[in-house]
Amino acid sequence: MPFCPMCGTEYQQGSVFCSKCGNKLGSPAPAAPSNPATDGGAVIQKVSTNFDSEETILWTGKPSGIRSSIKDKAQINATSYTVTSQRITIKSGLIGKKEEDIDLYRIKDIKVNQSLKDRAMGIGDIEIVLIDGTMKIMLEEVKDPNNVKETVRKAMIAEKTAQRTTHVQKEVVKEVVKIPCKYCGGLIESTSTKCPICGAPLNPFK
Repeated sequence: MPFCPMCGTEYQQGSVFCSKCGNKLGSPAPAAPSNPATDGGAVIQKVSTNFDSEETILWTGKPSGIRSSIKDKAQINATSYTVTSQRITIKSGLIGKKEEDIDLYRIKDIKVNQSLKDRAMGIGDIEIVLIDGTMKIMLEEVKDPNNVKETVRKAMIAEKTAQRTTHVQKEVVKEVVKIPCKYCGGLIESTSTKCPICGAPLNPFK
């Protein structure tokens, strides 16, 4: 008795279709597409997409109260603040220098504290509360504190939105392993249970 050229199942003379894989009997197996270079019969396709955003500086400043102004003249005011699109950086110390970074997405609340004297001088303290509620960051004696607060608030909202959007997209690497169909030779995904080219049922792991 003859055998199906697709799946190798024996069939009766005169049958039009294979009872197992459904191939039309008497017709040649469909030609396999041209295969890329393979390693041991398998092809690994990798797709990588990088969505990293560039960090930009939005504001820089330092304490600007009376004592800080005196320190400026003596060139001993070592505290500075930097707000970027991703974080707040506080640098302090002349000899033992300290640098602290606060990621914007960790911020829960921002407010400005001003005394009457601070208002007259156009300065204020910006108090930043982090999302865990256990830590507060203070930007002291900042000039035009309400505008700086608004800059931080807008950057915080933008960064939190970006963090949610790119959490999965930041670096996507997908591997697709393909192996040749043992009946028609076409490349199929290793998890397929049926060849999309010839239609033969199969389990590539058996």
